[in-house]
Amino acid sequence: MVDEPLTIKLDHRRLKQFMVDLMVGAGASLPNAECAADIHLEADLRGVGGQGLDYLPYTLASLERNLIDGHAEPEIVHRSPAAAVIDGRRGPGQVAAVAAVGLAAELAAAAGSATVAVRNSTDIFMIGYYAELLARSGNVGIVMTSGPPLVHPHGGTERLLSTNPIAFGFPTSGPDPYVIWQRARLQVGVSDRRPMRVLNCLQEAVGGRTGRQPPTRFSFVKGRSAHSAATRVLGSRSVSDYCADRSPIAGSALS
Repeated sequence: MVDEPLTIKLDHRRLKQFMVDLMVGAGASLPNAECAADIHLEADLRGVGGQGLDYLPYTLASLERNLIDGHAEPEIVHRSPAAAVIDGRRGPGQVAAVAAVGLAAELAAAAGSATVAVRNSTDIFMIGYYAELLARSGNVGIVMTSGPPLVHPHGGTERLLSTNPIAFGFPTSGPDPYVIWQRARLQVGVSDRRPMRVLNCLQEAVGGRTGRQPPTRFSFVKGRSAHSAATRVLGSRSVSDYCADRSPIAGSALS
C-alpha cells in the first residue's frame, strides 16, 4: 500500500511568520526577513512553489554562510531625473528590488519614464511580482535580471546561459493589472532531501512531528483577497521608507 503524502493546511500569515523566524535565526534583520518572506509567500499563493517555501533552504544556507548579508540596506549611488543606480550591498535581493520599484515609480511620476538598475545584489526571485508592483502604481513596468549560468544552449550539454527572466506589467481598467513573466529554464526533478529540514520544522510548528516523511503537500489558506505587498500604493516616498516597510535587477517605469 502506497502511503499518501501528508497534507498540511495553514493560514498564510502563519507561514509568513514561520519563514521570517527562520531567516532571522539564520542572520537576517527583521525588516529584510519580512520583505523576503512576503515575496516567497506570494509565490506559494500563486502556485509558483519553486520561488516560495521550496527555495527557502537556499536562502537560509546563504545567510548562514554570509553569502547574503542579512542586515544590508540598499543605497542609492547614482540618481538623475529619470535614472538611478542602487547598490544592494550583497543583501537580500528582494529588498533591493522593492526599493528599485519604489524609486522607479517616483522618478517616472516626475519625468514620464525612468530606469533604475541594481548592482551588487542577490536573487530577487519571482520577477513578475515587481512588474505587478509597477503596474499597480499606474505605470507600465519592465523588469529584467540575470544570474549565473544555469541553462545550456539549444543542442548543448554545458550550462552557459542564465535564465535571463523578463517581466512586463500593464495597468488595466479593472482591479488587477496584466503581467507577463517568462524565463529560460529546464524542468528537472527535485529530490525531497533539500527541503526536508524546513518541512520537518514546519510540521513541528503547525502541530508536532508526524513521523511521516516528505513528500508533503502544503495548502496555503489566504485570509484576505488582496495581495500582500502588491496592493501597497507606491507614492512619493524615499528608498529608506520602502526598505523599512519591507523592502541584480533593472527596472523601467513608464508613467
